[in-house]
Amino acid sequence: MERTLEDENRHNPEADGMTQPDDYVTVPEEEIEEVVTGSLAKAVKEAGLQRKLRKQDLQRLSKKMTEFAAVGMSATVVRSGPLPAPEEFAKYEEVQEGTADRIIRLTEKEQSHRHEIEERQQSQDFVFSTLGLILGWLSFVTLVGGAMYGGYIGNKWLIVSCLSLAALGAIGQFVKAAIKKKK
Repeated sequence: MERTLEDENRHNPEADGMTQPDDYVTVPEEEIEEVVTGSLAKAVKEAGLQRKLRKQDLQRLSKKMTEFAAVGMSATVVRSGPLPAPEEFAKYEEVQEGTADRIIRLTEKEQSHRHEIEERQQSQDFVFSTLGLILGWLSFVTLVGGAMYGGYIGNKWLIVSCLSLAALGAIGQFVKAAIKKKK
């Protein structure tokens, strides 16, 4: 099976015109040497070459090296954040002027919205905790008042029930606080 120039271009990204100058990544020389040395050994083994190389063997080796270089080398860039990389901003501006500014405004708007939601949540938490504290004290005072009234009218069952409910409520709050403290 004879390979054509089109087959060779399949493994050569520059030949098909699909890469841009921005697509290149600088790779340290040591890494290139490691990849080339490993690829050369693998290519020689797969090509079934011997120590003395003929001209056609060198051509086969060159083709194998091109295949390994095209398949074996890649770079990955991982980013995290609400905004694209500065290089990407320039590309957005090339497509439509003012796009980078719109992206920044959108990000700022989303961040201020998130801050508003968090502030609203904190204020609701404060209101509910304060309301719970007030209602808890009101319940406790009412139960103690009920026990005092029971003592005034001489009803022992009213005294016992009111003081028992007040004590259970207080104990429940202590237990709840202890469990929350452990977490």
